[in-house]
Amino acid sequence: MNENKIWQIAEALRGTTNSENVGPIILTGLSIKHLEETNGDRLPEKARLAYLIKDASNTTENLIQAFYLIEEEFPELKNVYNSLSVKWKNFDNKTIFEVLLSIYKEPIKNYMDVAFELRNTMMKLSGKVGGEHLTPHSVNQLLVSLLNIESETSFYDGTAGYGGTLLEVLKQHPEKNVSLYGQDFNQESWALGKLFLLLANSKKAEFLLGDTLTEPQFIEKNRVKKFDYIAMAPPFALKLKEQQYIQMTNDPFNRFSLGDLPKSSADMAFLLHALSSMSGKGRAILLVNSGVLFRGGLEKNIRQNLIDTDQIEAVIALTSNLLHNAGISINLLVLNKNKSKNKLQKIQFIQANELFVEKNKARHLSPQHINRIHQALDEGLEEEGFSTLVPLSELEENLNVARYIQNNQIELEGEGNYRIRLDRLEENKNQLVEVQALGTIYRGLNITSKTGEESEDGEYKLIKLSDVQDGKILMDELKSVTMKTNFKPSLYQVQAGDVIISSRGNNIKVAVIPPHEGTVLLSQNFIGIRPKNSSVNPHFLQAYMESPIGQYQLSSLMGGSTVQVLNQKLLGTLEILIPSLEIQEAASVQYKEDKERYEATIHEAKQQLMDEKAEMYKKIGIASSFDLIE
Repeated sequence: MNENKIWQIAEALRGTTNSENVGPIILTGLSIKHLEETNGDRLPEKARLAYLIKDASNTTENLIQAFYLIEEEFPELKNVYNSLSVKWKNFDNKTIFEVLLSIYKEPIKNYMDVAFELRNTMMKLSGKVGGEHLTPHSVNQLLVSLLNIESETSFYDGTAGYGGTLLEVLKQHPEKNVSLYGQDFNQESWALGKLFLLLANSKKAEFLLGDTLTEPQFIEKNRVKKFDYIAMAPPFALKLKEQQYIQMTNDPFNRFSLGDLPKSSADMAFLLHALSSMSGKGRAILLVNSGVLFRGGLEKNIRQNLIDTDQIEAVIALTSNLLHNAGISINLLVLNKNKSKNKLQKIQFIQANELFVEKNKARHLSPQHINRIHQALDEGLEEEGFSTLVPLSELEENLNVARYIQNNQIELEGEGNYRIRLDRLEENKNQLVEVQALGTIYRGLNITSKTGEESEDGEYKLIKLSDVQDGKILMDELKSVTMKTNFKPSLYQVQAGDVIISSRGNNIKVAVIPPHEGTVLLSQNFIGIRPKNSSVNPHFLQAYMESPIGQYQLSSLMGGSTVQVLNQKLLGTLEILIPSLEIQEAASVQYKEDKERYEATIHEAKQQLMDEKAEMYKKIGIASSFDLIE
């Protein structure tokens, strides 16, 4: 049975049920076929496909009965079929009969391949990510490859979902006798994972149900069981429930001793669980969002303790859109309690965000990409723009890979690609000045429906992202706002000569506040810079920030798990080139004149085009049928 045949069955089912049921229904039929072929002597007659397809008028009812018979005969499958969310009684007999007949008639040479093909089909149908959902196949391939699994060892995934990593270990290391352990909190995901492992003929896999954070299922001597290799893709930024948090705060297994856990996100809890589950022989690798690498508060303290104890081997940045229906960038955090000598007191950063193959708007990693990342990690390679080893003493609070490895290219809309040479900028060290030394840096005001609203007679004007176009602020079009709560306007009020920089999204806007009347506030989507003296020209600062080097420097400061955000503190430490005031003013004048000349040329070309179109409309006789509204 190949992917085309699975897809044909899936397409036939989609007309009778939602996409979430398609995979479980097909997997159920395949599991019965597999049991029949591998355990024919144990499988009751009334649970065989041959029996089920002989009574087409009662197929669904007979299938439900078959589940009970199978679970009684095979204790390892107890409650598996009943845990599927498929409401079998809602299906007509004809639909279920046709699915089972198709599976019965189709010869299967390799059930492992079928398991992977069905898993890929389910991913296309559902597109979920994280936690109990599906991690793309190429990402699982990378995770397992980087572990360097040896024979007679153990592997564990505490957020196993449908068992994708367990299946991948079996596929990559069929002869190494690796003991497999998995756990997941979602009952249906656990059930599907059990059936996938059945198809893979994995008799040694222990896949258990339960909340990994509060009910770890693998316990030895009042401690969590130790495993040689671990790979996990926890749900991103899962908010802890109050009862969960209380249980974890009083964890009897001492898993969370590197720092107090935050309630807002379980990311660090999963990480510390993995750390506690490591035997010290091999690596543990977690798929994490970027927030894990830079968020402050309690997470910062845990992250720093991990750094100080030298248990982070590497951080690997992967491209965005690897996860289905999620455009966020993802990272691999590699933990290792037994680092090689060349990596002691260092962390390796690998910038792999440009490694991907794109097909039908979906991205995946090729075998060549996986091999390149694998080799860089194993050999501790240092390659400009791709991999570097950073001593712990030189680390910053932010472990984002972009802080240590920067792509030396940037694309500016309407201009093209630029190659950036920061080393040449640093040749003028005597002219490099931190932004915070130029004046006051302030943030914009976050206005919600509870704190303020737009109104025609509002006391304040507000600058939003849409109000800045082509480097200019449309001051006459600013909306008025009325504030519902008390606040200090002076903290967010702009003044003529301030330079504002957009702080969210990939398109970084820069503008200078012109002379104006009234109180104008800056929205939360901007960071403002107020030069403190006459040593810097604001229009020069705008020209610099809009230049390829300025845009590159600003983009390198952006970070975020879902939306790219410019950090105010990092902006303050950014070093930029500040020449003499005379050069600044001359450059500002020239920059302004060049932009005005460009805009005039564009306007003239547009007007000429309009005139030529008007003449053409007259010639073909339609000019009188419409009027241009100014």
